[in-house]
Amino acid sequence: SARIPNIADDLEKGLAEIKRQSTRLMHLFFPLSIVLMLCSRFLYVYVFNSNFTYSALIFNIYLLLIIPRVMFPQTVLTGIRHTRYQLLSAVIEIALNAGLSIYLSSPERLGLAGIAVGTFVAYLFDKLFLLAINRFVFNIPARRYIAIGPLLAYSVLTVVSFIAGYL
Repeated sequence: SARIPNIADDLEKGLAEIKRQSTRLMHLFFPLSIVLMLCSRFLYVYVFNSNFTYSALIFNIYLLLIIPRVMFPQTVLTGIRHTRYQLLSAVIEIALNAGLSIYLSSPERLGLAGIAVGTFVAYLFDKLFLLAINRFVFNIPARRYIAIGPLLAYSVLTVVSFIAGYL
């Protein structure tokens, strides 16, 4: 949010600043999330007891939210004063989150973990939708304000850590 005035004043400098700061956040929060993912099962058992192992799975699914959280297409849209797309995306995100969470939370599907999966999918959709709006409506590709290489590398490592945490 602090970068919105920068984008409004000078789009190029504002986008470069978002990219720089989001990359810094990636280098901080992705490794932390990966370590927590790999340790959470053991930490939950140690801090609580073995009955909480399933809670570690839910915690790890929510840790996956780091992937879309380091993308800031909404900041770009606000900076260029086109916020109506954010409203549309938010409405779709809420509907998707509620629908998927209810559907996936049934005991024959994913149970409580389904709520976390529904939240992750809805939030990821929101960011991807806004990235697409920036690219196709305003011709502002993601590479101008997101360090794509580190994001992809960290995302793959995070998903691999998520999987490895349960093998």
